[in-house]
Amino acid sequence: MAITSSSKLPPDEVACRERPGQLALRYSWSLALYVGLTLLFTWPLPLHLSETVIRVQSGDAWQNLWNIWWVPHALFDLHSNPFHTTLLYYPDSPTLYLHALNPLAGIISYPLQNLFGLVTAFNLLVILMLTLSAFCAYLLGRYLKLSQPAALLAGAIFAYSPIISSQLDQGQLEQISALWLPLYLLFFLKALEGQTFRGTFWLNSIGAALCFFLTALTTWYYALNLVLVSVFAALWFMLKALRLSRARLAPLSFRLAGVALLCALFIAPLFYPTFKEAANTTYAVVGKSSVLYNSADILHFFWPGNSALWFTQAEPNYDFQWFLGFIPLTLALVAALTNWRRTNFWVALGLFFIILALGPVLKVGLESYTPIKWLPTSWLQKLPFGSIIRVPLRFVTFAMLCLGITAGFGLDDLLKKIRLKLSASKTKLYPTLLPHACAVLTIGLVLLEFYPGPRTLVELKPPNFLSQLKNSPTGAVLEIPLLKIQPLAMYEQTLHHQPIVGGYLARKPTFDFMDYTPGVRELVQTSISPDYKEFSSNDLATAGLPLLNLYNVRYIILHHDWMTPKEENRIKDLFLQLFGKNLEPLATDGPTGLYLVPTYQGGLVNAAGTATKGWHKLEGPPEDLYRWSAGEGEFALYNPNKEPLRFRLDLSLYSYPESRTIEFRLNGQLIGQKALVTAVLPQSLEFTLPPGRSTLNLKASGEAIRPIDRHEGDDERKLSFGVKELKLSMITDSPK
Repeated sequence: MAITSSSKLPPDEVACRERPGQLALRYSWSLALYVGLTLLFTWPLPLHLSETVIRVQSGDAWQNLWNIWWVPHALFDLHSNPFHTTLLYYPDSPTLYLHALNPLAGIISYPLQNLFGLVTAFNLLVILMLTLSAFCAYLLGRYLKLSQPAALLAGAIFAYSPIISSQLDQGQLEQISALWLPLYLLFFLKALEGQTFRGTFWLNSIGAALCFFLTALTTWYYALNLVLVSVFAALWFMLKALRLSRARLAPLSFRLAGVALLCALFIAPLFYPTFKEAANTTYAVVGKSSVLYNSADILHFFWPGNSALWFTQAEPNYDFQWFLGFIPLTLALVAALTNWRRTNFWVALGLFFIILALGPVLKVGLESYTPIKWLPTSWLQKLPFGSIIRVPLRFVTFAMLCLGITAGFGLDDLLKKIRLKLSASKTKLYPTLLPHACAVLTIGLVLLEFYPGPRTLVELKPPNFLSQLKNSPTGAVLEIPLLKIQPLAMYEQTLHHQPIVGGYLARKPTFDFMDYTPGVRELVQTSISPDYKEFSSNDLATAGLPLLNLYNVRYIILHHDWMTPKEENRIKDLFLQLFGKNLEPLATDGPTGLYLVPTYQGGLVNAAGTATKGWHKLEGPPEDLYRWSAGEGEFALYNPNKEPLRFRLDLSLYSYPESRTIEFRLNGQLIGQKALVTAVLPQSLEFTLPPGRSTLNLKASGEAIRPIDRHEGDDERKLSFGVKELKLSMITDSPK
């Protein structure tokens, strides 16, 4: 196939002529070289494998530590599906199909965790993934007839690129596990060779399908990359076959179809539940602002960022870098100018992924948007499953693979010219010393250009009492201040194994337990005082502790070093309000304390309520609070008792701008219907609430109206009915 053909190389550089022993030796020292480069690239991490991780700003390092712990824990300890968990977002049970779970890394790390512990296993996995990513790109380069130095350069450009480096700093293990990209391409291109369907075709096709499956087990971002690469390559080779000889088109089409079929068969068991989850949830689709923020801009393709060679610094407080490198670009330009026929596929493929990385709107600088909004990523997001793309600039990773291969061709062209000149001058330096010195210098300069300096390490000092908590009675753990430390709470769960309130997933579920549940809500939102005044009957001091007990929120961990003085005072007040006293910690370790939630010893408790979905903001003076709805609104009602009880709801309702009928449904069951007029009228309902949370839905007839459309002020909201003066009362003299 034309893509692997090349001009004649020196005999000592033709890998296919080497004996197996020589080939193994060459590959072994190449792999050893990449190990050394990876150790330098991650320095000083190799000195602190057991007690630190690389981390700059993101909480993804803690999340990935949880990932590689959870997968083997689910498979081998709980014997359960690792894509479902009951340990996060307690008491709900999120699925993890849309989370960056990286189950493959969890399985690979399992023996390492048993031998060295979780943190060491994670760091060894980081080193392993970077090394193998470089080595697999090197193998692809050798298949494409790059010389040994050029293939080594291609691997270095790919695995140690700024985009990989910045994701390493964020602790995103799944993104630095890029080895499957070049390995898939290697098998894919080999499968397309020849005109027959011999055993090698099926072996290479199975190899490509297996790499595709393992890629999906690592991250769907890279799986999407491989789909796009395959489609691009198929179109490219088919057009080329049409131009050269129509007789080549049919065999090529059958080979492409065979590879596609095997990939589909391999991926189906994982893709189906993931696609189903994405189709049936709202949190799979990310906001437009997030996509724009995480799109590449043109300027920073040519700005070095953190570079030891150019002595430059990256943009402050920005997560990613996507500098392409002046040296790789120069070598790629040399290759394109001197041997376009050999490099045109890789240049076109690399440009395709760079354009995808620009996102839906063209940016010149980080915040310099242009009117150009027709970029391919905007079309891609309209396809099924395309709407989950949140970070388009991750397409730069595959562009760096293409750049590495093209730069390798450029290095070979330069080395060839050097050899020819030395041969003409009959110098004794030919054919090894000077060309290899130039290759080593080039690789060294590229590494310096990409090297950001020593990594920032964070020491892990979990509280000693977490291991004791592992053997304590089962109960949910609420860590405070939760909104600041949800990723850290996930890491600490790997030590205590108890379910936790909240979590930190790649796609945040729509669970709202910690947003509305009295007692939990106040403890979570330590910086504000949640407003329950619209239900005059709400009493946090009465309902809070029974609800904590009812939901088995058993443990509280206070991280005083993460809290402001204002938050500290707020928690002290809440402890007094909820528990009637200052709790003494069960255990302390430095600034962290473990508290046991006391058991409620009183009698029956009145229910509490709060507005959830379908309401406009609470408005009006404190003595006359009210809410508007556009036609359908929900209340969460909480029975803090351990048994079903009857309650009465008193409320005042009014309609706008005409009379309506309103239905009341409790947990989906119709419990009443009322007629509404434009005047405020008191209403009441009686019903039985089971223990815990119930949902009361109010739905009015007719269409909502905007006051501005009726020339009644400038209110542009759609209004249907309003509610005020809510009060819940326990009915003690009625049957349950």
